[in-house]
Amino acid sequence: TCSAAAIRDPSRAVDGVFPDDLFTVSDGATATGRRVAVADAPWIADVPVAWQPMFKELDTLDGFGTAAPVFLRFTAPIALPGPEAVRLIALTDPPEDVALDVSLLDDGQTLALDPRTPLVGATRHLVVATRALQAADGGCVDAAGGPLPEELAAADVAADEVVVAATFTTQSVLQSSQAIAEAIVRRTPTWDGPARCEQQQGRRHCERQFLAADFRGDDGIIDAPRPRGSYLLPVSIWIPDGAGPWPVIIAGHGLSDSRAFGGFIDQLAGEPVAVVAIDSPFHGEHPGGVSGNPLFLLRDFFAVDLAARTLAPRRMRDVFRTATFDKLQLLNLLRQAPDLDGDGLSDVDPSRLGYFGLSLGGILGGEFLALAPGVEAAVLSVPGARITRIMRDSDTFGALINSFLPAGASDGAIKRIFGAIQTLADAGDPVNFAPHILRDRLPRAGEAPDLLVLMAVGDEVVPNTGTESLARALGLPVLAPVSVPWDGVPVVEAGPLHANLEGGVTAGLFQHARVSGGRPPSVRTADADHNNVTGSHEGIRQISHFLDAWLAGEAVEIIAP
Repeated sequence: TCSAAAIRDPSRAVDGVFPDDLFTVSDGATATGRRVAVADAPWIADVPVAWQPMFKELDTLDGFGTAAPVFLRFTAPIALPGPEAVRLIALTDPPEDVALDVSLLDDGQTLALDPRTPLVGATRHLVVATRALQAADGGCVDAAGGPLPEELAAADVAADEVVVAATFTTQSVLQSSQAIAEAIVRRTPTWDGPARCEQQQGRRHCERQFLAADFRGDDGIIDAPRPRGSYLLPVSIWIPDGAGPWPVIIAGHGLSDSRAFGGFIDQLAGEPVAVVAIDSPFHGEHPGGVSGNPLFLLRDFFAVDLAARTLAPRRMRDVFRTATFDKLQLLNLLRQAPDLDGDGLSDVDPSRLGYFGLSLGGILGGEFLALAPGVEAAVLSVPGARITRIMRDSDTFGALINSFLPAGASDGAIKRIFGAIQTLADAGDPVNFAPHILRDRLPRAGEAPDLLVLMAVGDEVVPNTGTESLARALGLPVLAPVSVPWDGVPVVEAGPLHANLEGGVTAGLFQHARVSGGRPPSVRTADADHNNVTGSHEGIRQISHFLDAWLAGEAVEIIAP
């Protein structure tokens, strides 16, 4: 008699295999041909009451999560398995095993499988546990019973070796954003009204606005690639003195900041460059609504329901996407109307395009860089991906989010809640767009950009786990010296780093552990953190070296500062 048995029971999804196509129905109107159907499942009653509406929203999706965990459940504790005991296989042609981080929850009765990189969207996957699995006491694990998926043969798994197996379909995470990006390119935007300009040292600062399309409905959800409204979006512009057109950088600001951040960017470059910036939703003067204080900003941007103590992940997803679509519309405007100050002359050369994203701007840069055609160089400073990992592990956000979780819930129940949040947010999470930034470019997105990513070791806002998720999804190497090693992520020497990826692309991530600031003789060193890396001596040296080479039309390099 075995010490434990696997569970696969459609009436017990919170106590069995999940996701599982047993919880989908056929739907010819979706991109996958399936639709999630859990709202009427008997196990919904076992979900904490406040979170039941969120789980029911899974029914709006055409498949399950690409960056969410997969759960297996057993009648008794099991031992932490090796790779031969549990596999997650993408049923592509040919099938491919997915690298996993495996953990035990619920006192060893739940096995959670976290994909190290996002699963392929709109694709069937097979999860299988074999008889190599052992109970915690060393005994065997009995099979769950019932019919086995026919895909076992395609994945070269023998049926008599299976303890439990299920197939599930991932949702289409890219198609909606791609359709909206294409709709944006077909639009003919214009500046609304004259520019208001003032002379600053070595540059002109102008303010303008344009009519931007809003693809969200009244409920804050995007359900089709057509505008549901519009708003006048303010734009801040900084143009070097002299005759243009100049290369141009689109700037993405951090959480609780504004488009004024763009005025800092040209000071990092020794070569002249124009900078343009807009406010993210709920920031600065964004016309979609502005949050009055940091708590309300978290509430609005991350779609937190303070009264119900829950989240609305689909609204959060589409806030992130709206920030991207605003920038794509700005880019389209720059291409069609490059006279920024209204003097009749082109001020920018949109064929020389860069992106600089700090913190939130770095996070939002993931989708933008995957969809935006023609970006030649990009800097992402203290960014991250996999939204729930950022929420869960951040010192800044974690306490608030964790306070919403049901008291007394098991670690397995909490992980399932985060899994549902991630699934509902996946289509706006940069982790799903990052694989298409440096490789496997999307149609009409053009060539891959050169890319520099800066991380603060021990970052208290965007946790290193979130930056790791982004690096893995990008397929990005880490420059030596390494303070936080990531299994399987390559380490390269920066001597300096140049054209290290296919197609001559230069890309890498540097982990800043100690940084310095101030002027001699008052130079001070400190541990790196979220707020001091970008403006530190080391950060400026690294960013300037990268940008100046690009602006001068020379070979782009990344140095270890």
